Amino acid sequence: MAAIDGAAGVGKTALALRLAHDISHQYVDGHLYADFGGFAPPEKAASAGKVLMSFLTAMGATLVPDTAVERASLYRSLLIERNTLIVLDNVNDLDDVEQLMPASPGCAVLVTSRRALPSLVARHNATRVVVRPLSEDKSIELMSIVIGNDRAEAAGEAMAMLARRCGHLPLALALAAEQIAMYPNRPVVELVDEMIDDEDRLRAWGNTNLREVLSWSYRNLSPDAALLFQVFSQHRDSHLSVAAAAALAGVPALQVRRLLHQLASLHLVEIDSDQVIRLHEVVRAYGRDLATAVDAEEQRIWPPPTVA
Repeated sequence: MAAIDGAAGVGKTALALRLAHDISHQYVDGHLYADFGGFAPPEKAASAGKVLMSFLTAMGATLVPDTAVERASLYRSLLIERNTLIVLDNVNDLDDVEQLMPASPGCAVLVTSRRALPSLVARHNATRVVVRPLSEDKSIELMSIVIGNDRAEAAGEAMAMLARRCGHLPLALALAAEQIAMYPNRPVVELVDEMIDDEDRLRAWGNTNLREVLSWSYRNLSPDAALLFQVFSQHRDSHLSVAAAAALAGVPALQVRRLLHQLASLHLVEIDSDQVIRLHEVVRAYGRDLATAVDAEEQRIWPPPTVA
């Protein structure tokens, strides 16, 4: 088992599918894939019972049991002594993974999530893979594929600036590059200047996948953590200490740390070993956009109630 986690738009699914493709020849009895939509709106998410039904049908089961427990039992029995590759994408609930764990040692399972899933390492000896944002060189290389090497090389510093403002996230970089490619006759520097405007960047991209995937993570926050995320996003720098965050929020550091754990588990913030909180530029801009849209007098109540 491999448990792959990372921020929204960092390329977890792409990595899992590439790996599955590369090792597929080792699993001669079949390949199963399910997108749980774990961070999507509830109506778009898939339950373990629904995934089990689709898996059982794919494996040729003529009669699918009514309950998830019975489906899981039949699923495991069908996988005994089989070599099957199973990809569980966009998982939010660990219980979903547990119900889909095969009993056969000949099977492999790839799990992707925005949440860190350390219990999979502890219970099932999974290999944890954390997908990080790209380096600056790789970020520019990715955008160059879309807009062309000549244009990218001619606007080197502007491309580097855009890569930084995209947080080096592949999804954000791809969206930004597509915006530049739409205007082949306009200078890249001019386009970049427009796109890095904090107030307009996300809105200029319209109803993009980037905005949607960030919103999925945000919806999984408690009200207190969501409010803290908005407060952090309005800070002038992309990083601050836990002590500074507590002072900014006006609450004890212990309470901030508890809420930070929630934000970090969804990769909306990163916490370094020296207790420095970091927000990617794109994520921070999204948080600012949220804060602007919220009614300041009726909904933004700070500090939040004390966390038990």
